[in-house]
Parts: sequence; C-alpha cells; structure tokens
Amino acid sequence: MSEPSIWWPIPVSSSRWFSEEQRRASRRYHEPIQRAAVMRSTGQLFGVLAAWWLIDRNQPTIAWWWAVGAVLGAVTLPRVAADAWHEFVHEPRFGIASVSPAAFVITTVGRLGVEGGLLAIGLALLREADGARWSTAGVACAAAAVPLVSALVGPRVVLILHRAVDVPLDHEAHHHVAALAAAHQLPTPRLVELDQASFEGANAYVTGQRSDLTVAVSHRLLSGPDALLRHVVGHEITHLRHRHLLWSALAASVSIGVTVAAALVIATRLAGGSARLPVLVLVAACVSQPFRLVLAWLSRANERLADRSAMRHAPISPELIKQLHLSDRPLLEPPRLARWQSSHPAPGERLEAAARSTDGPSVF
Repeated sequence: MSEPSIWWPIPVSSSRWFSEEQRRASRRYHEPIQRAAVMRSTGQLFGVLAAWWLIDRNQPTIAWWWAVGAVLGAVTLPRVAADAWHEFVHEPRFGIASVSPAAFVITTVGRLGVEGGLLAIGLALLREADGARWSTAGVACAAAAVPLVSALVGPRVVLILHRAVDVPLDHEAHHHVAALAAAHQLPTPRLVELDQASFEGANAYVTGQRSDLTVAVSHRLLSGPDALLRHVVGHEITHLRHRHLLWSALAASVSIGVTVAAALVIATRLAGGSARLPVLVLVAACVSQPFRLVLAWLSRANERLADRSAMRHAPISPELIKQLHLSDRPLLEPPRLARWQSSHPAPGERLEAAARSTDGPSVF
C-alpha cells in the first residue's frame, strides 16, 4: 500500500475509530467551547466597531491613550471573559482542575501589557509616519521579526515557566531519546521533565540548535509506557530534523509582514488620527485570515510527516494512540471549517494513517 500524501487528509469517518458514546462525550465537552469562541469573536468585532465610531466622532479631541484603551478593551475583554469561563466554570464541570486565580491574573495582566504596548506603539507610529512609505515598510519588517524571535526564545521560556528539571541519568528514557536522536543523525540531547502541576498532558517538545538540543517531556509521558514515550519523542525530533519550527516561523513572518503592511495602507486611507487604530485592527483581522488557513495547512502537513516518521522509528499500535487522544480530550468529529483552521490533523485521520503504516513499509 502506497503512502498517502502529507499535503492532503486521508478520507476516513471518525466512527471507524471512536464509538458513538465517545463521540457524544467529545461533543458535550467541545460544543460549549465553540459557542464561547463565537460569542468572543462577535464581542470583539462589535467592540472594535464601537471604538471606531467613538474615536472617529470625537476627533481630534480624544487623546491617543484613550484610543488605545478603547481598542484594547474591545479586543481583550471578550477573550478574558471567555478564558475565565473556560478555566473556572467549564473545566471543573468535567473534573479538570483549574489554574489558581493568581496564575490566571498574572497571565491576563501580562497579555494586556503586551497587547496594550503594541497598540500604543502602533498608534504612535501611525500618527508620526502619516502614511510615509518607508515607515510602513519599517513597521511591517519589525512585525515580521516577531515570529522569528518567538521561535528562538519561546521554547526556552516555556521550560522556565513549567519549572523543567533534568531527568536522572539512570532513567531508561535517556537510552530511548539517545537512540532516536542518533536515528535522525542528531547529537544526544539533554532530557528534562516538565513540572506536573503546570503541565498535565502526555506530550513533549524539542528546543535548541543542533549542537545544543533539549527534549522536554511531561511527567505523565515519562511515567507512562515506554512505547508511547519513544513514539512522542520521535515525533518531536522529526520536527527538529526537518526544521519545521524554523520554516513555520519564516512563513508566519511573511504572513504578518504582509498583513501589517496592507493594514497600515488601508487604515491610513479609511481614517485619520487615532481613528486609524481600530481600522488597523479590523483590516488586519480580515487580511490575516487567508494566511492563517495557509499556515494551518502547512502545519498539518508537518504533523503528518512527523507522525509517519515516528511510526517508522518508534512504531506503536493505533490503539495506544487512540488512548492518548482520548485522554487529551480532542474534538473527535471536527466540522469542516474547524479542520481547515486546525494546526493538526483530525484524530480519526491520524489513527487511520497509523494503521496504514503498520500494514506495509514506510517511504522513509
């Protein structure tokens, strides 16, 4: 049986792999989340439109920091409300422990600070540049650099936030990780464990350059079956071997650069002064949608390649993969639009690909 293309999904019904009760439980868990996401997006849209009307009506008397506050509130308050509902109401209903209120407040304040600063800088540049071509190009280039910086420092920040500690050298996991790295012609990486209280899933990720690699694994994955540990780590090392993180960051840089440049030009033509800020946000949200779909499509292709490579170097049964999916509460029957927007293939498709990989030789 020939391997299917990584660029396109495998047509398979979720009923082949998941029972009706499992799919019903998945819908009960995810449908409230989907409704909250729609309400959040609707609230953000009408909030930004209201901010635009308020600022444009009161030009030029309204101060620029009021413009920043109005747009920041319109963008973040619906999301904060949705996040608080999800963390403190929805998750406890399903027996999932929520984060502490202090951790939620710290995260929210940090997000508001970053987004508020970006909006303030954006408005200041809009006012000073007044549509100058070089300023638009400069701002777009600066925005395009954000994903690259994030790709370099983001994973290491996660290690700090999740209080990663070195796995004891006598642990069997070191042997598995070293063997997988050697199979991908990579040096033996450092192996760390993520704090169980802050990272509950059975997952792993790889960070660093080829001469300084770190494999971070969750406590649940480290204490689980060896076959599952090898498979998940093999999946993540494949991402590193093929530089998926770098290519994804470059694609996101192009997307953000073009989006910001187009939004700056259009916002300058539609509004003046502080009123350009809400227009900038609205235009950027519209222009970015096609890019987001393309980036999601590329991400799904990378995930299929990593899945296939992991089945070659660390094969496991589809049933074990199924148990992993069920424990992480994915949406088992995602609607078509959700599949287009998702960064990962649907669970049923991944299980079907794993089953086909066990039926014959891999192309790798």
